[in-house]
Amino acid sequence: MQVAETNIIELLKNQIGASEITAAKLKNNDIEVELNRAKIKEAILFFKQHGYDQIITIIPVELDNGFQLIYCLENKGAIAALKIKIPCDDLTVETTSDIMKGAENLEKEARDLFGLKFKGLKEGRIIAPDGWPEKPIMLKRKL
Repeated sequence: MQVAETNIIELLKNQIGASEITAAKLKNNDIEVELNRAKIKEAILFFKQHGYDQIITIIPVELDNGFQLIYCLENKGAIAALKIKIPCDDLTVETTSDIMKGAENLEKEARDLFGLKFKGLKEGRIIAPDGWPEKPIMLKRKL
């Protein structure tokens, strides 16, 4: 289903609930959405159904009180950046690898390097060897 980019944010709000989205903006053909982490799977599925069928990357950004994860999806050159916050007292989020196959290695990388936990993600490391510290890149503080 092709949809005018200007309407996609409203459709997303209708799909997952406007109260679950804390910010959304459209610039040129690119979309940026900040949403509740409990809705990431639903949002990824929504965007996949609207042509964003490639995941480019998942970027973990360390914050003072946890992390922000930025999921970057692509549709014919247009980017959708979906942002969620993960507090340091619960570094768990649902895996999206069952929706976007390319997400599996990206989530494993975030798990190996930042200690993030993806519920439902297959076991196994992708970067670090067994026995590697759980949070090797977190230099600001110990969570």
